[in-house]
Amino acid sequence: MVAVPSILLASATATSGAGDDPLTIGGCTFAIDEAPSEIAFGVTPIVVKKIAIGGRVRTQTLGSHPKDVAWDGEFFENADSQIAILEALANSQQATTLTWRKPGRIKTYRVIVLDFVVTWYQAFHALYHIAVSVQSDLSSTAKSPAASVDSAVASNLSSASSSYGEILSVDPGASGSLVSQSDIDAAVASIGPVASGSANSGSALTTITTAIGRAQAYLGKLPALSAAVLPATSHLSALRVLAANITRGQSPSSVLVDGASTSLLKLGAQYYPGLEPTISATAIAKANGLASLFLDRGSQKRLILPPISGVGTTA
Repeated sequence: MVAVPSILLASATATSGAGDDPLTIGGCTFAIDEAPSEIAFGVTPIVVKKIAIGGRVRTQTLGSHPKDVAWDGEFFENADSQIAILEALANSQQATTLTWRKPGRIKTYRVIVLDFVVTWYQAFHALYHIAVSVQSDLSSTAKSPAASVDSAVASNLSSASSSYGEILSVDPGASGSLVSQSDIDAAVASIGPVASGSANSGSALTTITTAIGRAQAYLGKLPALSAAVLPATSHLSALRVLAANITRGQSPSSVLVDGASTSLLKLGAQYYPGLEPTISATAIAKANGLASLFLDRGSQKRLILPPISGVGTTA
């Protein structure tokens, strides 16, 4: 069994552009005509039933768990590299990220590829079936206080550095194709604390975006059985999550809420747990032009959540 380097994963909810590829699993990118139009993500309750003497049934609910999902599709011109990545992930049975882009939102999950089957028709055309076990919904925990953002960024850098070293150990010539890890480290270091709103974040993201592009191009050129496929997949995944974490630390996002069960105080405690709820709730109210910290009951409303860099100083 092949071991895949583990990565501490986090992600962000953001607005996807019209030209974005709709689906990625680890380092495998699915083009628009290769990904399904819908994936039925959801949760299933965890229920324990106990039968007492006399036949009385007692039911206990222990929360819920994400449902496993499966779909069928087709691969085209990049089939060789896509299939190599997914077969490696299926063989390893180790968790990776699945990112699903739809208009106006991005959902990210931690998954294990349970099953992957391919039927080849032509040299550049294959049908596939894939099933994944969803371990957790990372999107629901995407917004966190400044300390958590910087901790996640540090972990992403560590994962990127580790996988970069593994790539060079099996393919020393890869250094000419990839952005060096020292350049990535220096770019992130120039920001300082991620949630501080540093003007250097734009330059750092440019460096990381370039690194993502080169890592993806390098991965796409690797032979299917290359020993560099797995570390290159991990490196690409770590860079993508790193960019997402830097972005979420300094950019606004949004959330759809139900006024019957949510107040701004509750939202503040949920999305900015390191801050006093009245401070974060006031920041949310100000960002949305609201005069009250309480929402109208029974109404649904999409609220802007201010970037972490501005909430801590909001009066």
